[in-house]
Amino acid sequence: MAMDFGKTLNRFVQAMQPSAPDFSAAQDQRMRALLRHAVRHVPLYRDLYSRYGIDIEKIQTIADLWQVPAISKSDFVRAGPSGCLDERCAVDETFYSLNTSGSTGAALTMYATEGEAALQLAASWSIWLGLGADVKDRFFMMTARFLEQQVDPFAMVYVPREMSMDDIVEQFVRFRPTVIVGMMESVALLGLELARRDISGRHDVRLLFVFGQTYSEELRRMVGHGFKAETFVLYGAVETGWMAYECERHDGLHLMPNQNVVQVARIGNPNEPIQQDAMGEVIVTSFLRSSSPVIRYRIHDVASIDGTPCRCGRVAPRLTKLEGREQDFLVARDGRWIGPSTIRLELIIARPDLLDFRIVQSAPDQVDVSLVMAVELDALGRKQIEQLVQRYLGNVKVNVLMVDEIPREQSGKRR
Repeated sequence: MAMDFGKTLNRFVQAMQPSAPDFSAAQDQRMRALLRHAVRHVPLYRDLYSRYGIDIEKIQTIADLWQVPAISKSDFVRAGPSGCLDERCAVDETFYSLNTSGSTGAALTMYATEGEAALQLAASWSIWLGLGADVKDRFFMMTARFLEQQVDPFAMVYVPREMSMDDIVEQFVRFRPTVIVGMMESVALLGLELARRDISGRHDVRLLFVFGQTYSEELRRMVGHGFKAETFVLYGAVETGWMAYECERHDGLHLMPNQNVVQVARIGNPNEPIQQDAMGEVIVTSFLRSSSPVIRYRIHDVASIDGTPCRCGRVAPRLTKLEGREQDFLVARDGRWIGPSTIRLELIIARPDLLDFRIVQSAPDQVDVSLVMAVELDALGRKQIEQLVQRYLGNVKVNVLMVDEIPREQSGKRR
């Protein structure tokens, strides 16, 4: 790839250490350069800022970035590749492309130059190495396509999402990994299967790096049943690259100021910041790609930011209460937003025989609770679940449904 990969990787790893400097001034400088580039060379941003009368020369600091209108996936889709790319570029075989999962609608194709792809690859490896992995480890890469690329001198094997569980277990036994990187649910299901088959090699895994979903109590329980390894939760998106990672203290996810700017806005109003520790909508500006820039992009996840110092010594603020997609929230009759983990935790504790579930709010006063149970649920159990939901949402009609399976989304995720 067209860059000094080793030197860039080392720079990213150093930026993750507790002694890393404050990146505020560098963020301001990179943000100004990115805005100028976008207005000069990318039709989407040039047209958008012209329409809103935005003078980018007045946007000098990260705090000023709130004045810039936010964009979403629909803006990228409407503009098409020609509108989102640097107009001096032509998409050809030298460009790298990645598709989003489609979990919030149609999948979106993002493009990167060879150098930008290498930069994002180095950013990925810097997280794993910065949190304890090293060249002696054997890396088991699961399900996400960007994990497929071999990086010397690391020993690694890629497991595609289409591979059967029998083949995955066989690959695991043969390769004997010490580090697993992959989608949360894939890692959790593998852990359960290895435990069921009593595969002793699972105890050789010392680090797990998981991403792609909210790390719910169900997933945490599944992972813990199969592995005794330390688990680090990562947060990122195809559009933006990695945005945050869990440190050794496991108290929130540190932002990555050398790679992006993460803002948390009032839900439904992306240009209004929330107060410290309040829940809001995640909005991201990425520094990793200029051929197809991502500036104030609405991820449609909900989280809060904690700016207090972390016990690990790192200075970067942390994302906390990361609850996942906005559309995964329930709305109480008094208008309060109820995070998906709120009811989930009580439901799991109250029903140890619960295998899987889904809660769908089809109307303000209508909620369907689909359950996969190990044993049949009696009338009292149904009533208890109705009362649990009503305690959080108020006067709503609750339909409790027994089902054999909760289907996954097209993306492979389970919402």
